[in-house]
Amino acid sequence: MKKMLGNEKGLALIWAYLVAVFLLTLLTGFYSLTTWDSKHLAIDTQKTQAFYLAEAAIDRKLNEVRQGNTNALQVNDFFSLGSYHADYSVVPSALDDTYYMITATGTAGGQTEKVLVSMRKILRSLPPGVKGASTIRSKATIAGKLTIDGRLWSADGLTCLTCLANGKPGVAGIANKWSLGTPTINSTAATKIGGYSIAPATNPSPLVFNTTATTDMDNDTLRHVLGLADANPIDLNSYKTTIDNSEGPLALTLDAADSDHIYYFEPSDSEAINITLNNQSGILIVSKSDFNAKAVVSGNFTGLIIADKLTLGLNTKVVGAAVIMKNITNGASSASVLGGSTNANLTSILYSEEALLALPEIPNAAYMQSRFKICGWEHPAPTSTGTLVPFVNQMGTTGTTQQNPD
Repeated sequence: MKKMLGNEKGLALIWAYLVAVFLLTLLTGFYSLTTWDSKHLAIDTQKTQAFYLAEAAIDRKLNEVRQGNTNALQVNDFFSLGSYHADYSVVPSALDDTYYMITATGTAGGQTEKVLVSMRKILRSLPPGVKGASTIRSKATIAGKLTIDGRLWSADGLTCLTCLANGKPGVAGIANKWSLGTPTINSTAATKIGGYSIAPATNPSPLVFNTTATTDMDNDTLRHVLGLADANPIDLNSYKTTIDNSEGPLALTLDAADSDHIYYFEPSDSEAINITLNNQSGILIVSKSDFNAKAVVSGNFTGLIIADKLTLGLNTKVVGAAVIMKNITNGASSASVLGGSTNANLTSILYSEEALLALPEIPNAAYMQSRFKICGWEHPAPTSTGTLVPFVNQMGTTGTTQQNPD
């Protein structure tokens, strides 16, 4: 009996030992599994952080490229989350367009992720308020020895591009909201209007007028002409110079060395501001909130003139376009000034897309100096060059890389 009890105690000890080993193995496995999960969770977290760092690099570099900065971007400590790097490159294309690439990497902990973006450069557009050689917001009054030509002209105003073989037509000579009344044109003073492919004439064809694309003129303001949102006036007001002309007409002469500038004058009164030009280029604005500012311009100007009331002096030549919030006249309309000449070409507005596409940039304006459209995005392995490069070489024909409209 004592021998059997001893055997039972030994068997219980063995079972206790086996249970302890099993529990220890189970706990060890659970600990290992937990440690493995924690380690891989940390890696996944770092990979996610690295990916978003790479995305941040894309966003920042894209903004820099739009501002003209194509240098490499390197940020070593981004809010203690990690670092990122981005490079900009030009991708040759078999198509007419050239494509551009931003390659970005983000690093968090020991993990690195890569993002590729391909872009196509969009040529700057025309200011949305320009609808003809002369866009007139109110009833048009045209008088004097003056030529308004909506055919396409070179930026120097010397070559009629529409007149060349296979030259494309231009725009309307005058864009006017027809419901405000037909334009009053003093043809006896040799006022000539032309547009599209029609040469200027003293008795202009109705075809040189645009009466359909100006139905939105009720909402036109100075800011809308340039495509600026009303919510942020700082971007335009920063160029403004307020002028006190309450005691009578005021004379200004723009510096001959100044060019490709934005000149914005806001007079305090409705008295005229006489501006003498010296072959300047850019954007010239003379406007008040009540649209009652009067600009008398003499000399040559290349670009865009925006004025509430515009008078062009003798031998004044505007190459680009004019937007008038009220009306336009030619100050050289009297025969005594012109010496009896009937040559309307002495004073002219010649429409030029070349000049308008070279306007100085106002931040946030609808026309932009350089705008990029994103047309491909890829998230390849960190060591891979990705498949985006061959994709952009065939952009528009084949390819499966993700698309993004802007």
